[in-house]
Amino acid sequence: MTFEDTWPVSEIQKAQLEDPDIRPILEKKLKLADRPSRREIAPESPATKRYWALWDSLHLKDGVLYRKWENDDGSSCQWQLILPRSRIQEVLQETHDSTSGGHFGIMKTLRRIRERFHWDRLRADVEKWCRECQICRARKRPKTEDGKSVTGWISAEKISDQTPKFPCDILFGRPGDTPSSPNEDLNKLVARLERVQTSYRERVKLSRVRKKTHYDSGATEHHFKKGDLVSVCDRSNEDV
Repeated sequence: MTFEDTWPVSEIQKAQLEDPDIRPILEKKLKLADRPSRREIAPESPATKRYWALWDSLHLKDGVLYRKWENDDGSSCQWQLILPRSRIQEVLQETHDSTSGGHFGIMKTLRRIRERFHWDRLRADVEKWCRECQICRARKRPKTEDGKSVTGWISAEKISDQTPKFPCDILFGRPGDTPSSPNEDLNKLVARLERVQTSYRERVKLSRVRKKTHYDSGATEHHFKKGDLVSVCDRSNEDV
């Protein structure tokens, strides 16, 4: 027995009649009326017009509106209950969130619902429900190339529990607890830029010295081993 089998027929019919999108179609069907003309249906809601487009496949069973849904080749058909808006959440929870639902993806959830139900914008509602499901979102966190879950933390935060500084933080500093005047902010920025420029010049100068030392060492220093033959030029006795 499925959970909708526990719904009394009178309650389902009442819910359909209370649904403003289903009621115009159900009332016509209950009166055994012919399909309304396009002019008659014009004042109704877009959803009612879409139900009206399904008129020939809509039928009554015990006074409740169903849709006869056939596959493409007509070899099989299913009776889909036209679900009132008031029952949609219950069906989505039972089909997707419950133990029997299993939090399947959009297509499988959609397929299971279509076996028993139909309502206007069914697919959009299923997509939204699955997309906003917290359990499904937790399972589908972004993955790295090696298949590991992305936690949203970067290495520096996970290892040292420290938030790294971004270039704007280095240049402007972290905002203080109390607001400051524009002039004060400007003076702080000028002072910081001057410190950064001075530090940069010192680092460039040190880098140049290191490069020159490394080059001179490679160009002039020679390493000899014991037993190597060398020539020594002694210019101390040369005439000046």
